[in-house]
Amino acid sequence: MSRHNKNYVNIINQIIKQSKNIAIIAHKDPDGDCLGSLLGWRQILYEQYGKDGKVIEGYVEGEIPDSFKFLSDISTIRSTPSDDIYDVVFVLDASDLNRIGIMNAVFNQAKVTVCIDHHVTNKGFCEINLIDPSASSTGELVYELAQILDMQISPKSAEGLYTAILTDTGKFTYNNTSPKTMRYAAEMMDMGILFSEIASHIYGSEIQAVYQAKSKIQSNVAFYFGGRLSLAIIERQLLEDHQIKMKDIDGVVETIRDIKGVQVACLIKEVGTDKTKVSLRSKGQVNVSEISSEFGGGGHPRAAGFNLECNLAMSIETVLKAFQNLFGE
Repeated sequence: MSRHNKNYVNIINQIIKQSKNIAIIAHKDPDGDCLGSLLGWRQILYEQYGKDGKVIEGYVEGEIPDSFKFLSDISTIRSTPSDDIYDVVFVLDASDLNRIGIMNAVFNQAKVTVCIDHHVTNKGFCEINLIDPSASSTGELVYELAQILDMQISPKSAEGLYTAILTDTGKFTYNNTSPKTMRYAAEMMDMGILFSEIASHIYGSEIQAVYQAKSKIQSNVAFYFGGRLSLAIIERQLLEDHQIKMKDIDGVVETIRDIKGVQVACLIKEVGTDKTKVSLRSKGQVNVSEISSEFGGGGHPRAAGFNLECNLAMSIETVLKAFQNLFGE
């Protein structure tokens, strides 16, 4: 953790100690880092201060993906905002306020706000901002913060934080995986987490309908700019035909990125009438967060996304134009 961020650690500690009720909000449409860091941080705070009567609640907008329902206390996460006024609200793994969706209602009533995040596009929207783009994940930051504050990290806490790190590093394959990341993961293994079972829940439990839908999507992948860009689309009709949800298709964009010769993978999801969501993944040659920011989105150099208010055909045209400017063809 940088010296700049360490200056906030004691402030955060004092805020926690002085607070009677605490809310933790993570970004909407939850993923592994979002859920894992929230549950890990909530458990750490509960084990440290729960006996003192502190109320600690977690909030996320959106349905929990089936692959993460194994996480301890996942059922305690609240999916709708409350009217409660919290002494402090932590916002985890969200690069801006738009990413927490309807939970702005909780955020806006907080007495103090603290952001813990690792997105390079995060400009700091809370009163206290603990932001480190060099961290592999928000889960890694939470783990480090707890260590500095000498807080107990139990196997139950570590389960969530390991999940956060595992998923945001692509099973420790992305270049955001540092020696420190691996040391933290090893320390969690020493705590007794069931690391192989965690991986099996997340990566080894895909249902047949999802597999069949992914196969159709991948069979229609298009390649542009000499094969440097792979592009796939997900139509709502396909999801209806297979009786699955958009959240079930996670992982397609990573799969089409791993094709030889591809520098950037693009997945365009039809999420509504004249509304799409674009996910980008890079092998490192292209900073996709810069492209995403041009359309009001954000993320990391190798993983980013944005929304477009247009149909699939126009979305494809918009994306290709953006990459035409980039690749110079």
